[in-house]
Amino acid sequence: MHSLNATFSNLTMAFSPSRLAALFLLVTCGSVIVSYDLQLRESDVDMESLQQVTDFPQSPPQAIKAIIPEDSPIPVLVAAKRRLLHDKAQQMAERERVDMYEVGHFPANFPLEEFLDGPGMPYYDADIHNQLVFPTSPKNEAFCEFQQDLASAFHLPHTMQQLLRCFSWWQANPTKKPALLLDKQFRLKSQFTEGFMKALVETFGLRVREPKKNFKAAAVHALTTGRNQSTTVYYQMRSTQDAEVLRSGIIKQYKLESSGCRNNKYPTIGFLNRVGHRHVSNSHDIIQEIAASKINHTEIQYLDSFDGKSFLEQAAFMANVDILISPHGAQLTNSIFMPQCGGFLELFPRGYHWPELFGTLAASNGHLPVGLYTGPPENRTQDIKYFWSTYELRIQAKHKSVEAHPGMSALAIQELVLHRESCCQQQLQDNNKS
Repeated sequence: MHSLNATFSNLTMAFSPSRLAALFLLVTCGSVIVSYDLQLRESDVDMESLQQVTDFPQSPPQAIKAIIPEDSPIPVLVAAKRRLLHDKAQQMAERERVDMYEVGHFPANFPLEEFLDGPGMPYYDADIHNQLVFPTSPKNEAFCEFQQDLASAFHLPHTMQQLLRCFSWWQANPTKKPALLLDKQFRLKSQFTEGFMKALVETFGLRVREPKKNFKAAAVHALTTGRNQSTTVYYQMRSTQDAEVLRSGIIKQYKLESSGCRNNKYPTIGFLNRVGHRHVSNSHDIIQEIAASKINHTEIQYLDSFDGKSFLEQAAFMANVDILISPHGAQLTNSIFMPQCGGFLELFPRGYHWPELFGTLAASNGHLPVGLYTGPPENRTQDIKYFWSTYELRIQAKHKSVEAHPGMSALAIQELVLHRESCCQQQLQDNNKS
């Protein structure tokens, strides 16, 4: 709290009230964004000039520069854009009778004991000054046992929930060799999973072993529900740094091209559709709306689906996309290969709304998740309650096609562009300090 107060104090000293009017000071604390309304009068500033910020010009007009200096100690310009963007989205939602996009905020970093369990877990030894002790293990390997259930065998997101937890365990044991305990008879039925496992072997030296008794006695396994919680916790890793090690290691191993802050000033936007269930029927209209807006970007890449694509082809597509548009679906699992500071717009069909599943994955990877519910807003609560009342109805909702409002989709992309702009600025500052 002291640091937040200090930041606010420094800001108010650096700028006159007119320069602070109508802005939200957005302070990132972990993964939670706290908004501080400065509660200053609109009459203190030329709001007509400030409104031009929402057009996202390449160079802010002189009127905006006068209000918000470029040498701001914090990304004030980004905060101003976000405030005005939210106002614009709210007005569009009311005028067009559509839902406003929603920015997801989920925790990004977790202690190991929150998402792992088993006899191989480290413990604090009171006899040696309460030091954290990692139990010894056969062959000096860090064993993570894969929980062999049908959901993990057939559903890619559930498979990756376990494997990403295991990866954090291996990173927490740098002096041991990574090992996965997996029965040979238990096949992970996904082309992506098979390719991912191969990449772990070739990039990080992963060893896949039979779950023998002495190995299991020194192993950990993934918790699919949070400790002492009744609700499911979807994706968890020790830190976003673990995710970056995974992403950059595989990209380097296979010499994949990658976008990101260093390589591209402006983001590359990707549209990954689906064939069949949850197909976005008006993808062309959404792309046209984005192209017609004044969003700074390099290009928009469109792909019908990942059907028939190899693991490396899927990883290569994601590595070259800073901002992704895609309907809810397992293909979003592959967003682990998107560059840092990226994010995605997840489109939900009528009666189906599950932002936590891939929102927690985005947070674990240092990405920003944005969701857009595409059903009638006046019936949203009733529709979701109805379609989630039974398994059969939930499947029925999942099978619906998606038609998203092009204008609201474009505003959501602007939100993601703002996030990337601010994140890249922070990266640059951190690099200059180091």
